[in-house]
Order: sequence, then structure tokens, then C-alpha cells
Amino acid sequence: MEIKLRTVGKGAGPVEITLGDLTIWFSYAEPIAYHHHRTGYVFSVNEWGTTTGRHMTSIRAHKPSERIPRADFLDQLSTILGSMTKPERAS
Repeated sequence: MEIKLRTVGKGAGPVEITLGDLTIWFSYAEPIAYHHHRTGYVFSVNEWGTTTGRHMTSIRAHKPSERIPRADFLDQLSTILGSMTKPERAS
């Protein structure tokens, strides 16, 4: 699995980490959005402020109404991560 880490945009933009088919964006230490081939782009509601809002907009243009509740966002992201980390069974 390929793993990449980069800063998006100029200055202190969101941090992007790619783990195989999953890309997660962070504003400071908080995951704020992700993209996976099964879900497309998924954004958390902005519970933090204007800087995080700018980070979200820099990832992909979207409407705030497209963001999902934080708990749902974290549950869905955890499910995807869990499906990626299940160990393979030995034959």
C-alpha cells in the first residue's frame, strides 16, 4: 500500500494523507474530509471555525449542506480504515 503525506495549497493549508485508495484531509490534528472510491468525497460539519472552513473549501468546492454530522463522519471513516487493516489469513 502506498502512503503519502502532503500539505494542500499555500502556507498552512490542510494536511493530506493517502493510504492506498483512501485520502484523508486534516485541519490541524482533526480529520475534516476524506475520499474513497466507494464513497466519493465526504466532509464533516465544521465545528471549529473559519480557518477550518477555508481548509475544507481548498480541498474541493462544496456546499456546507453537503457536510455530515461529526459522529457519522468519524464512524464512516473508522469503518473504511477498519476494512483496510484487517489482517489476511494464512493458508
